[in-house]
Amino acid sequence: MKNKFNAITQIVNQLRYIMNKRQKRTSILVFFSMFLCSILELLGVTAIYPFVDIIMFQDELKDKEYLSIVYDIFPNITSTGVIGLVGLGIVLVYIIKNALMVASAYLQNYFAARVERDLSTHMLRSFMRRPYEFFLNTNSGVVIRGISTDSQGVYKMLIALFELLASVITVVILGIFLLVADFTMAVGALILCALCFLGVLAVFKGRMKRAGVDIRNSQAQKFQYASQAVTGIKEIIVSDRVDSFADQFEEAAIINQHATHTSGFVNACPKRIIEGVCIGGFIGLVCLKVFSGTDLTTFIPTLATFAMSAFKILPAVSAMSTQLTTIIFYKQHLEGTYENIKSNN
Repeated sequence: MKNKFNAITQIVNQLRYIMNKRQKRTSILVFFSMFLCSILELLGVTAIYPFVDIIMFQDELKDKEYLSIVYDIFPNITSTGVIGLVGLGIVLVYIIKNALMVASAYLQNYFAARVERDLSTHMLRSFMRRPYEFFLNTNSGVVIRGISTDSQGVYKMLIALFELLASVITVVILGIFLLVADFTMAVGALILCALCFLGVLAVFKGRMKRAGVDIRNSQAQKFQYASQAVTGIKEIIVSDRVDSFADQFEEAAIINQHATHTSGFVNACPKRIIEGVCIGGFIGLVCLKVFSGTDLTTFIPTLATFAMSAFKILPAVSAMSTQLTTIIFYKQHLEGTYENIKSNN
C-alpha cells in the first residue's frame, strides 16, 4: 500500500513539475467542475427515493415533511400534480447535470490537449538545447518519440487521471449516501466493489506496466528504422538492405502490436468482471433482506435508490480500474518527459 501511495505521489509531483503556473491554475478549475458534477450525481440519485415514495403512498403525501414547501405554494394541488411536479424537478436536475458534465468533459479534454501541445513544443526546445554530442550518441527515434509519442502519452494519462478523480469522487459521495440509506446493504455492496477493484488491479497491474515499457521502446525503434530508411534510402538500395530494414521495422511493430493488444484487452476486462460479480452480489443482498423478514413496502423505495446508485457506482468502479491501468501503461511516457525537461532546467 505504501508503494502504491508513493507511486501516485511521484506521478503527481512529476506532473506538477512539467506544468506551468497557468496550467496548474486551470487544473484547479477542472477539478472543481468534476466535484460539482459528482454533487449533481448525488442529487439525481437521492431524488429517486421521494419520487418512488410518493407514487407508492399517494394517500399520505400531506404528511411527508419534504413536500411541505409544495403544499405551502400550491395548497390545493392534487396527488397527481405533486407526482408531476416532482417528476419535472427530477428531469430538470438530470438535464442540468448532464449539461454541466458535457461542459466539464470539454474543459478536461481542452486542458489535456493544450498541455500536450505545450509539452511537445517544450520537448523540442529541450532537445535542441542539448550539446551536439548528445545527438551523436542518441538515435533519432528516441528524439522523435520524446517530442511526439511521449507528449501524447502524457495527454492520455491526464485524461485518465481526471476521469479517475471524477470516478473516485462519485463513488465516495454515493457510498456515503448509501451508508445513510441502508447501512447493511451499503457495506456489503461497497465491500464487493472494493474486492473486485483491488482484484482487477492486482491481476493486471504488472502486465500493463510491462506493456507500457514495451510500447515505448518499440515506438523509438520504429521511428529510428523509418527515419534511417527515408534519409538513407540511396545507400540502403545500393547495399541491397531493403528487406533487412523492413524486417527490423516489422519486429518492432510486432512488439508494439502485442503491447497495444494487451492494453486494449486489460481495459475491457474490468467492466465485465465488476459487473458480473457486483450485480450477482447485489441480488444476493436483496434476497437476504427479503429472507430476514424486512417490510417490503418500506424497503422498495430504498431498493429503487440502491438500484439507481448501482447504475452510477458500478461503471465508476469499473472506470477506476481501467483508468488506473491506463495511468500505469503511460507512466513511462511521463517519466521520459519529466527526465528530459528536468535535465535542461
